[in-house]
Formats: sequence, C-alpha cells, structure tokens
Amino acid sequence: ENLPIGLESRKIEEFLIYHGQVAFFNDENLGNMCLPCYSTNDLNVYYEPTRVNVIGHKYNRSFDIDDVVLIRNNATSDNDIDDLRTFATRINEIELTQDINLNGQKTPYIILCDEKERLTFKNIINEVRKFKYAIFGSKGLKTNNIDVLDTSSPFILDKLQVQKKELFNELLSFLGINSNAVEKKERVLVDEVNANNEFILVNLQHMFEERKKAVELINAKFGTNIIVSKREVEGIGELHDRDFGTDT
Repeated sequence: ENLPIGLESRKIEEFLIYHGQVAFFNDENLGNMCLPCYSTNDLNVYYEPTRVNVIGHKYNRSFDIDDVVLIRNNATSDNDIDDLRTFATRINEIELTQDINLNGQKTPYIILCDEKERLTFKNIINEVRKFKYAIFGSKGLKTNNIDVLDTSSPFILDKLQVQKKELFNELLSFLGINSNAVEKKERVLVDEVNANNEFILVNLQHMFEERKKAVELINAKFGTNIIVSKREVEGIGELHDRDFGTDT
C-alpha cells in the first residue's frame, strides 16, 4: 500500500518471481523506481555487493549499494520461476499421461485370421457392439487358428488425478497458500493439518519478512509511507461439521 505513483505491487512481485531481488532507488528525472538488479563484482568481505546494476526496458544504471534498498524475494535472493516451471512441467506430464491413458481405453483388439474369414469375424464384432446376448456361427468356423492381440491399457486416470491434486497442493504450500482441501473429515488428523499449516506459515513468513524489512528501510531512506501486508482471501469462512456431511 501507498506505493509511489507509477509503481505497482504486481510488477514488483513479478520482478521478484523472475529475478529474486529488486532495487528501490530514486532517479533524478523519473523519481522513485523499483527494478530488477544484479550484483557486480564489487563485493565486501562478506561477499555482499557494494554496487548493483539496475535494469529495465531501455534503462541500465549502476548504483552504490548505499543509494538503493534491496528487496529480496527470500533470504537468499532466489527466484521462484525455476521452481514454478518445475511444478508446471510435472503437472503437464501428468496431464499428458492422462490423455494417453484415456486414449488407451479405446484402443481396439487386433484379430489375426485368414482373409476368407475376415468378414465373418467383422460381423461377430458388430454383433458384440449391438449388445447381443448370444452370437451364432456355423460349425465350420475355425477358431483354433485365431490370434487376438489385446492392446488396451489399465485404467489409471483416477490415480493420476490424485497425484496431480497432491502436486498442485504441494505447489500452493510452497507459495505459502493454504491448500487444505479436505475431502473427508475422518481421513484428516489434527497433527497432519497442524504440520501442513506450519510448513505453509514458514514459507509465507520467509518471503514476507524480507519484504517487511525492505519496506522499513525504504520508508526511512526515501521518506515514503509504504505498507506491506499479507494478502487475505475473504469469504472462505470456517469449515463446520455439516460441510463434511456428518452429524457429530
């Protein structure tokens, strides 16, 4: 909140996701700005940068570290895009596998028979497709020289869907978003929920603290009144017993 005119929180977050850190600084002509930055080879004894290069569209400047305030995505200034791409790739592979498995359910049988008996067996298959409870054939029909190749695949769409949901929930937890989409209350233990919530809180707090610390430095250095807070989702409410279809 209270960002200087021209700065948007969505853009700052986008830069942090892709680059891991940004620099807040004052340009003599453009005013307060916030852009991705990269450390130069000028390091202090703790390997911290003493200068940074700030890069934007048709904008490239070098600043002393004392002239900027770094906003880090996390304590190590790592970006999120690499992890997001990994999750996206894994989810995409599951969906591709689902398509393959679904297509495999309609793969036909391959029947190898003599050419002169081909029409006979086609008629038999047609009778099966018509849901005939009995199929009649002549005694002269030879069935001992027939080979049938089953090219169907086992149905695993349901298992893949569960795996995809678990992977997506893992992604949300990684981003600090609570993903406790409980299907059946009796299958969830209090300790499991608490452990998951603690993991989510750690991830969220890890990113939030870096932003909070940077905002305090920015306000002190540039005279701004920026406020950073955790985004809350409204309208969810608490889950009650009736939400699970139970009487207890």
